[in-house]
Amino acid sequence: MNMKLKQVIAILLTLVMLLTLSACDKDGNQPNDRSEPSSTRNPSDPNSGDARTPFEGNQTEFTDENVINVRGNTAGNINNLAIAAIQGNWIYYLNNGYEIYRMRSDGTNHEAIHDDYCSILNVVGDWIYYTSIIHGGIRKVRTDGTGYMEVTRDIAAYINVVGDWIYFVNESDGMTIYRIRTDGTEKEKLNDDDSEYINIVGEWIFYSNVDEDWQVYMMRVDGTGREMVGNTDSEYLNVVDTWIYFANDDDDSDLNLHRVRINGANKEKLNDDISMYINYSNDWIYYRNESDGGSIYRIRTDGTERTKLNNDDSEYISVVGNWVFYRVFSSDVNSEIYRMRLDGSERQAVE
Repeated sequence: MNMKLKQVIAILLTLVMLLTLSACDKDGNQPNDRSEPSSTRNPSDPNSGDARTPFEGNQTEFTDENVINVRGNTAGNINNLAIAAIQGNWIYYLNNGYEIYRMRSDGTNHEAIHDDYCSILNVVGDWIYYTSIIHGGIRKVRTDGTGYMEVTRDIAAYINVVGDWIYFVNESDGMTIYRIRTDGTEKEKLNDDDSEYINIVGEWIFYSNVDEDWQVYMMRVDGTGREMVGNTDSEYLNVVDTWIYFANDDDDSDLNLHRVRINGANKEKLNDDISMYINYSNDWIYYRNESDGGSIYRIRTDGTERTKLNNDDSEYISVVGNWVFYRVFSSDVNSEIYRMRLDGSERQAVE
């Protein structure tokens, strides 16, 4: 991992801790004993089964008002602090004060929902789940702004709501992975690794193991069956179908975009850009191009059609519906959040 990225992560974690205190209160060996996940696919076999369960393949386009999420957000959004989420015809997003708003997917009907200082939005049914930067821990509030309550006081990162479980990295316990019921019961510790960029895929959790030089590891959702997936430095993980998309920071690759099969085979380099804040959506990879002043680019999953989308120094890329939400990089905690269409058009500050 390069020094600049380490410094960025250290600064972000320090900021969260300081804000919380101020409120007082991370060998392509084949597995030996893996059951098939609920999607009927064996993660070690790139050719087996259907690769998606509801909202599993980083889907972002919904128009049915009655759609209810099974998953609270995509892994790509969550690994970018999830400043936006979608359910049915509503997009939930953070404004410049990190308060929760929502709008219709066509950009109309803006409504204020909740005024906590929020991050990592997940929406499932009638509930919005998020991490509270001011109060610490995981909180939830109904989609109409009522029913605010605490789920856990643990300082949490990478929260993934799947069904009635919340999977998260517990900053209060050495960045290890935990899960807890959405009602705050049955909290369980799942591993002892310093973990980043978790992806829940069927019955498996993929993550970057910081203790093992950012190698990709996987384990079952109950914490069993832990093993290494591939012997390569892997950051900003997006696990989609039979592929893992990631930034590689090995000696011969300076955070260039790569992909590898989920059994550790067929590693491919997709670009020569220093790629950060990687986010998969509908056969495109969106990313911050550090080689071009932090502008957002997108590229096909096979490495073709590389396209520049904006000129902003951009971070925290969330793709929902036909929109890309992102924050313009700044040392100011309340730096501006923008959105633009998937092709880079209609760039505008969020209200």
